[in-house]
Amino acid sequence: MEGSAAMLAPLALVALGAIYFLPSIIAGSRGHMSAAAIVALNLLLGWTALGWILALVWSLNSNTRENLQYLATGERSSPPASAPRVIAATPPSSAPGTSVELHLSHLIPAVVLVAVALFGLIGWLVLRAEKAQDARSLQATAERIAAEHEAADRAELKRSTANLDYLNHALDDLQAHNPWAGRKRSLGQNG
Repeated sequence: MEGSAAMLAPLALVALGAIYFLPSIIAGSRGHMSAAAIVALNLLLGWTALGWILALVWSLNSNTRENLQYLATGERSSPPASAPRVIAATPPSSAPGTSVELHLSHLIPAVVLVAVALFGLIGWLVLRAEKAQDARSLQATAERIAAEHEAADRAELKRSTANLDYLNHALDDLQAHNPWAGRKRSLGQNG
């Protein structure tokens, strides 16, 4: 049971990280005009409930490149689903009307995913370090208990030895002062 919990902990941290960066992922995937600001808000204030909700609401508003193009030209940038896809002969960086900012906005989800993965990795490493510390603590406790038991066993052995010595001396004294002790020996030797 403990092993399966240790295996699920990194997955849980990655899932929590994905939920934490959800506003940034949404903003990047929708091509939001303020995606960088949403990522910054999510990263810096997302740990507060208010900051996370503000980033989520902001990422869901209609301030995307596609909507701005529609407002300016009256046409959607993406063709209908039934239209065949046409691949441009020129690379995107040299296509007219493109900018570095437009291409960088596609990197935001990847950056967020890398941040989530790092967050999960750091959490996993922290859990491993805590587990190792717990193991060292348990080992030290076991050694201390074993030393205490060994000391108690030595003390008990010393007391038992002292009691045995006392009984042997008492028996010797009884035999020395017993008038029948000599006769028993002689009877035992003659008989």
